[in-house]
Amino acid sequence: MSKLYSTIVVSIIVLLYSSLAYSKTATPTEEQVAHAHADCKNETLDAKLRAKACIDEARLTRSDLLSLAKMELDTIPEEVIELDFLVKLDVSNNNIHSLPKDLLRLKKLKELNLSLNKFEVLPKIVFSLPKLQYLLMGCNQIVHVEEIKKSDDLPALKSLVEINLASNQFTEFPQLFFRLRQIDTLRIGNKITRLPANIGDLTGIHCLDLSENEITELPDSIGNLRELRRLFLEGNRLTRLPESFGKQQKLKALYLDSNQLERLPDSFEQLQKLAWLEMNNNDFDHFPEVLSNLSKLSVLALGNKDDFLTIIRGHDPRQNKLTKLPDSIGNLRWLSRLSLQGNRLTSLPETFGELRNLETLDLYDNRLERLPQSFGKLQRLAFLEIHNNSFDHFPEVLCELNKLYSLSFGRRGTAPPLPDSFRKLGNLRTLDLEGNQYKEIPAVLFHAPPSFVLMIGDEETRRNLPKEQIERMKAKHIIVSDI
Repeated sequence: MSKLYSTIVVSIIVLLYSSLAYSKTATPTEEQVAHAHADCKNETLDAKLRAKACIDEARLTRSDLLSLAKMELDTIPEEVIELDFLVKLDVSNNNIHSLPKDLLRLKKLKELNLSLNKFEVLPKIVFSLPKLQYLLMGCNQIVHVEEIKKSDDLPALKSLVEINLASNQFTEFPQLFFRLRQIDTLRIGNKITRLPANIGDLTGIHCLDLSENEITELPDSIGNLRELRRLFLEGNRLTRLPESFGKQQKLKALYLDSNQLERLPDSFEQLQKLAWLEMNNNDFDHFPEVLSNLSKLSVLALGNKDDFLTIIRGHDPRQNKLTKLPDSIGNLRWLSRLSLQGNRLTSLPETFGELRNLETLDLYDNRLERLPQSFGKLQRLAFLEIHNNSFDHFPEVLCELNKLYSLSFGRRGTAPPLPDSFRKLGNLRTLDLEGNQYKEIPAVLFHAPPSFVLMIGDEETRRNLPKEQIERMKAKHIIVSDI
């Protein structure tokens, strides 16, 4: 009975909204607009009522943007089709699995967001929207594109600038995409095992995202993507890159995490505009010397990190195993961020100090026993992670880093003393000593500035510290926390 009553109430309210709905000859009142806006934003309201309110608000205000995200919709409401002035339509995070034919009435639509729905086929009707520029359909279950006939009019193939089909079920790269005339950004996944030999025909594309697929090799024609600026290939099964790879000489950012690469082609040094390179979790056991010739490189990641996604997909996570760095690493003068965590480095070359633009350095979980004297030249270094190495004492050269803001240092089972010169680190605001078995707070830390954050271990370690020391730190507004 109560369910029937609720249904009747909802129906009455929907009818009331319909009676208030804006017609093409009526002028909406401020009260109507305010009422519709309030209900559209009211997340406690029934989803159908919220959707109705949002549609009415768009109609009353003639807004070119309508969001019906997360409204429990099974289809696009008929009332939306009447809003022929819409430019952006967001119906993401619903239960929609098909599109109405009347969608073509939205002739001004430039952006359509259908992400997080239930599509299994990419409907061809989206390519018939004459002004569509952005099509977002990530996180569906799309396997293929709906069959296209020669007689089909697909004007969007000339207007589309970006297509996002990441996290779907494609097993092949759709040949239809080679007919896209203005495409700038294309994202597609996640079960593609090979790329077509003519992938290089996408000659005007600037951003290509093929991450989280099953790709084992790249065709030679990849080198024909001469306008490419960003290339995402992480989470595949690549064992090598073709020699033609170096022809992408406008490439600025390259993501190769979680593959099976052991080396880079000699042509890689031709990527002279490359500024951002990530190759975590591969099979490198030597630092690729070819990288030392990339003079514009600003960010380099060649470490290992938690790779849960690879494990979930049933693959064995890969590990880089660098034991040393070449002297030529000092050539990377513009490097600002370097991540080498989880390798097997025992030392750093003296030329490491030539990386004078370095601001962030992650050397966590290596086997370093000392740091070179040139380390003190890294005067822009602000964030340093050297925890879990093999230091038996605190490297005093660190006290020369005047701009150091955050430091993580130590190894499990030790409690190395901090030297008096530690006070020279006047800009340090966060110190992580997790894992060190300190029984009392190092004396030099009582000179830390207010708001300094000291992370000294787990809750048990912190609880066992002398209470008077904790109180003394609190009095100076120094925060002592566990991890």
